[in-house]
Amino acid sequence: MRTLAIGLLILLAGVPASASTPVDQTLFTTYTLSRDSQSIEYSVCGSTSESDGCYASGSLGPFGRVGALIQGHTSYSGDAAVREIYVLDVASGTGRTGVTLSVWRKTDTVSALFDSVQVEFVRSVSLPLTGGARANGYVVENSSFLYVGTDQGGNAVQVKKSNLVLNPIGGAAGGPITSITATDEGYVTISYGGPNELGAGFLSFDPTGNELQDGGGYSLFLNSRVGLSTFNIPLATGGTPAAQVRQPLVGRSGAAPASSTTAPPVTLYTNYSFASESQTDPAFNWVQFIDCGSTLESFGCFGSGVLGPFGNVGTALVGKQSTALDVLTRHIYILDSAGGKSKKQVILYDYLKTDVYSPATDSVTVSDTLVKTATLPLTGGPHARAFMSASGHYLYVGTSASDGAVVQVHTGSLSIDQVGGFSPPIPFNSITSDDYGYVSVVSSGDPFSGFYLFNKQGQSVEDGGGVAYLLNSLVGIDAETLPR
Repeated sequence: MRTLAIGLLILLAGVPASASTPVDQTLFTTYTLSRDSQSIEYSVCGSTSESDGCYASGSLGPFGRVGALIQGHTSYSGDAAVREIYVLDVASGTGRTGVTLSVWRKTDTVSALFDSVQVEFVRSVSLPLTGGARANGYVVENSSFLYVGTDQGGNAVQVKKSNLVLNPIGGAAGGPITSITATDEGYVTISYGGPNELGAGFLSFDPTGNELQDGGGYSLFLNSRVGLSTFNIPLATGGTPAAQVRQPLVGRSGAAPASSTTAPPVTLYTNYSFASESQTDPAFNWVQFIDCGSTLESFGCFGSGVLGPFGNVGTALVGKQSTALDVLTRHIYILDSAGGKSKKQVILYDYLKTDVYSPATDSVTVSDTLVKTATLPLTGGPHARAFMSASGHYLYVGTSASDGAVVQVHTGSLSIDQVGGFSPPIPFNSITSDDYGYVSVVSSGDPFSGFYLFNKQGQSVEDGGGVAYLLNSLVGIDAETLPR
């Protein structure tokens, strides 16, 4: 735990904060798990308008074993910023197989010289899920709900954040949960299955918590903050992927068509799936996307595309959606962690997905274009674990086969800077980020570990020994994968 330390800033020019600027946007909270995963330490650092340093620290727990944790959305009132911290205990109860969700409320009251931090326990609720000593926990959230599950069964739970009312969700297939993923807009998919696509399935929900679609095969959502790692996703072999979405290709709502003015009347979400072209040398060689949603008078799935081939897709994320008249565009960033003839190159692919709405026919045309690629100064391999996170105009990318350093990639030009790293080298093993664009890069080995922290402008703001993780309000971190 870092020692409380505050320094005064010499202000050359006083610039008042905008009324729309979060009062705590220059502050960050890092979290560290104990070696037995039974407690969490936190530390609040950064700067106010007239000071910088670390302002508070404390601990949460005890737990049977922390399986996942996530931060809630922030609300603001005057100089105070309030958010919940959700901790999933996957080894609760006397048999250590229970699953419990515990909630703390963290309040930052920020003045010119100090951040007064209060963290108070709210309540715990037992979830109808199966945990265990080696259970992986999954949690994502949108503005109204948490979606929680473990890999010990096919059931999940939708938790209403305002009152912690539980809505159990039965599995769409016979296998255990393999992932829970979410989009920036609040769509959520729960994926189920076994060692391959046979018997796999998924169940999706819209931002209001209603069931949206289900289907066979693996289907996932991507977001613009945290890259989806494919490391623990089962492989589908035998050609390009083909998620079977059980939703009409085109349905008619009966509404009258109208021309688009400032933005097209289109609500879209994109299902992604991964597949291998070989059963003897399995890897994620292809990425398929299917665009679904609604227009003024139709709903369903409007088009699809296939990206690849790749040596092995290690991680993927998307950019934020841009809208101009009747055109919606979004970048898709695919990291090939087994590229080239050697299968050890790490190559970043930047695709642009375009959806064009036609007011005359009330239809959507979907296309994709490869914009550019960049070979990164990292080491990959068929079994390398890949990580990626986005902040501002930058991507942060690393692999488990690289010696500690990661790369910072500008999303516009794909220009590259190597950042972080220690001497002697310490193996790199995690990237986490928060809602304000801070990114923590952690390297951990025996007996040393260390971290670097970057802000939204791509500048290093802190580094040190030990580990430090950040939480966001979209995708929870799986504690089982984190070094201590």
